Amino acid sequence: MLQPHVPWGQTASVIRKEKTMPTQIFREEVQRLVEQEGASLVEVLPPAKYEDEHIAGAINMPLKTLNRAAVVGVDTSKAVITY
Repeated sequence: MLQPHVPWGQTASVIRKEKTMPTQIFREEVQRLVEQEGASLVEVLPPAKYEDEHIAGAINMPLKTLNRAAVVGVDTSKAVITY
């Protein structure tokens, strides 16, 4: 079971493999995408916040340093969830 970094009711964003615009989703959809579709979880907060607490399996890519080179290791053939 995922241990959320964000409280219930807050949202994450997902970019699906169809290359659409980001869409807000809630915790249940995050869990479904990760468990059933193998979605990637990307936390965009600073490293100190990531080290303090994050969803199990998430990788840290701070928003301030996010660029094309940073996302090379992310499987974009599946949904990518940022929070």
